[in-house]
Amino acid sequence: MRSPRRLPPRVAIPILLALGAASFVAYHWHGARLTIANVGIVVDYAPMPAIFMLVCAASILVLGVLAATPLVRLAALALALATAFFGLDSLSFGITAERDALHVKGLMQRATLPWTQIAKVENEPFAVVLVDVSGQRLRLELATFTAQQRAAFDRTLARRIWESGAPHRAD
Repeated sequence: MRSPRRLPPRVAIPILLALGAASFVAYHWHGARLTIANVGIVVDYAPMPAIFMLVCAASILVLGVLAATPLVRLAALALALATAFFGLDSLSFGITAERDALHVKGLMQRATLPWTQIAKVENEPFAVVLVDVSGQRLRLELATFTAQQRAAFDRTLARRIWESGAPHRAD
């Protein structure tokens, strides 16, 4: 039985770079979706870019198996793992602002922050940082929000914190 023909680095490396770049673009342009419901706000990502990243990860892995040199195979494995991680993180990401608390979930993070425990809100150009009464910080990346989405999110945060009677601090 013959082993499969291996791809030389001059073929494998440009393909790996193209798949890596496509995954990077999909991750950075996947854009958050903001849904306003009666009970609060839900922020998540559309599933198609994440699925595209997972397909890229599988393609990178196959290309790595077919690569001729061990160094290219190792680089392909690392790139496939990173791409799959970010794809899975995008699929699992979500922020829910409900009546009682803010819930944040992701592949590596799960946090629930009751509105009554928020002591401070720090607005940054592309993020909001919530600081609870114990000093713990929760950073919410909002770089892909439109101006209208960001305003709706900020209003919901302010309203929920105000209605909860959380300790207010002027900074």
